[in-house]
Amino acid sequence: MLIRKTGSLLILLTLVFAAQALGRQYQADTAPAQEKQGIRWPEGKRGAISLSFDDARPSQVDNGVPLLDRYHVRATFFVSPDRLKERVDAWKRAIAAGHEIGNHSLVHPCSGNFPWARQKALENYTLDQMRTELTEANRQVQALLGVTPTSFAYPCGQSYVGRGVNLRSYIPLVAEMFKTGRGWLGESPNDPSFCDMAQLIGVPTDDMEFSQLKSTIDQAMQNGQWLVLAGHDIAPSGPRQVTRMKMLEELCQYASDPKNGIWIDTIGNVASYVVKHRPALVELREVNPKIIQDLRYATPNNFLKTAVYTDNRCRLLPSMADKLSQAEQGLEKEGLGLKVYDCYRPPSVQKKMWALVPDERYVANPNAGGSNHNRGAAVDLTLVDSQGNELEMPTGFDAFTPDASHYNQGGSPEKRAHRMLLRKVMEEVGLEAMPTEWWHYQLPNAKTLPIVD
Repeated sequence: MLIRKTGSLLILLTLVFAAQALGRQYQADTAPAQEKQGIRWPEGKRGAISLSFDDARPSQVDNGVPLLDRYHVRATFFVSPDRLKERVDAWKRAIAAGHEIGNHSLVHPCSGNFPWARQKALENYTLDQMRTELTEANRQVQALLGVTPTSFAYPCGQSYVGRGVNLRSYIPLVAEMFKTGRGWLGESPNDPSFCDMAQLIGVPTDDMEFSQLKSTIDQAMQNGQWLVLAGHDIAPSGPRQVTRMKMLEELCQYASDPKNGIWIDTIGNVASYVVKHRPALVELREVNPKIIQDLRYATPNNFLKTAVYTDNRCRLLPSMADKLSQAEQGLEKEGLGLKVYDCYRPPSVQKKMWALVPDERYVANPNAGGSNHNRGAAVDLTLVDSQGNELEMPTGFDAFTPDASHYNQGGSPEKRAHRMLLRKVMEEVGLEAMPTEWWHYQLPNAKTLPIVD
């Protein structure tokens, strides 16, 4: 049986796997942008751009909307009711052309450190007052234009009320009342697979040339990201807070060129698409039924000594499941295979584990980012032979001791060779090892992914 193969043969296998890894790593590095971010943009687009403009300034409907309409580009306009009244008919025509109207508050409150905002200083607001004003702003926009905003932009990009120990974020309020909340003066695009819709990063377009924005756009498209741009006045030129018409036209031309692979649409439309198409957890059995499953936390056979899962399905992010399937296919050629012990882990279970083993070498602290198992981005597993028998490892699963480390030299040479082979196989498909646990592997940068609850 292969479980009894000599150490030299196992080492030879690891060298074969390592050589194959170079080619697979190249494929990973050159993967399409949508695969890098875990989302496929519509019609094969590489990424998305949303144009947005604040304050319902007259130049937006006088200059901006006609320019955008020539290129069939739709934008999001964040408005306060008082400014709307200056151009009600023009704003209705913008809505009819497909542009989105968002809420920019009732009176545009900002920090009282701005002298003009002292009478509406966020430092003097409460959450109840903010809720009342946002609700009233929506009511007035509906009365004036016949639409109720579902997108919001934080005035001055500031998302707090109160001061000192009484300061509170009103982001949760925005998340409750709106589909999206956009910030201001941001420096990067949004990762569609991770971004908080109530905290979208808004990158300024004011007072810039297209050449200054192009590298940001190209980088966002290369990475499959969503670039939300934010401006104010739209005019040929101006002293400050002006998105220049020449720049805007060049941007529209560039985004409209099919070869650039850009989807440009309103914040609301892109957000709806992203929410609908974000990766959900998949069952490993549906991706590769040949991988053996022995989910220990669905049985009493674990260090908790009790079953803590309500079902025994191994669920993972699609990209994680695909990598395990690749590893299984490679191992099958050598008469080996995989057995998984743990996959997605609910946060509630993570808390129970931490209560029993509050040691971050072995159990992730649920109060400090949690485990990558909570993200569907990690797996615990081992190797099996062609009959499904586990290959011997230096320790058993969930042995919270130094002997479980990848670098521990205890155990027989054969057991260490098995451990090394497992690591080679996992790393060649793009997974990362945990130094203290030979059985644990995860997606690179898994900590940047959201917890699934």
